[in-house]
Amino acid sequence: MTISASTHNKYILIFDADSTLVKIEGINELAKYCKKYDEVYQMTDTAMNGTSTIPFQELYKRRLDIIKPTLSQIKDLGQIYLNNKVAGVDELFAKINQRKIQNHICSGGILQALSPLANSLNTNSVFGVKLHFNEDGSFSHFDPSSETSQDYGKNKIVKQLKERHPNKEVIFIGDGQSDMETKFNPITKQIDSNYSNYFIAFTQVEPREKIMEQADFVATDMFHLESILNREFGLELGKRF
Repeated sequence: MTISASTHNKYILIFDADSTLVKIEGINELAKYCKKYDEVYQMTDTAMNGTSTIPFQELYKRRLDIIKPTLSQIKDLGQIYLNNKVAGVDELFAKINQRKIQNHICSGGILQALSPLANSLNTNSVFGVKLHFNEDGSFSHFDPSSETSQDYGKNKIVKQLKERHPNKEVIFIGDGQSDMETKFNPITKQIDSNYSNYFIAFTQVEPREKIMEQADFVATDMFHLESILNREFGLELGKRF
């Protein structure tokens, strides 16, 4: 079957960042600065696996209160992201952009640190948690209105994008609980077409059994992900026209 250009453009691709586009969890890297890695890692892991009993935004606040990252450290984290991209991510995004397929980064990571990564991949937009700093560069607070700091915050962003583009379907790619949940209505907890239509679990960095079990597809690396996008969705990435 020949896939038309309009079929290619029926999809919106949304990517998580940490442990998906990059090989690290940014907030854990920040924790190394203050020698609180073990404590912060445990909180991050329970959030990613969906086993935490603490509301996500409260968990986010607790981790930042422990770390208190400076503006300088956030800038350093932006470079660490660039230095830790997973293999094949630049090539995949070049092919996605060559096909003019809408793509976004939607992450619980820190917005100011994610921006260089988003710029390097030429994404349409990046959603993350904005931090505020004092005049001396010390940490002040995070913006609680940042959707991805909230429970089901990624769902809100997906829904907003679908409302702007009602004829498009969303494919969400990520490794964690909040990524997988984007297929579900936050109130009914049922799969809802107003949210992500498909979820692809990305397992190269951090395979999570619970997340994989609920995925439509599982991608073991970026090259496998490209194959899935071509085979299952007809995106024809890398094809010359």
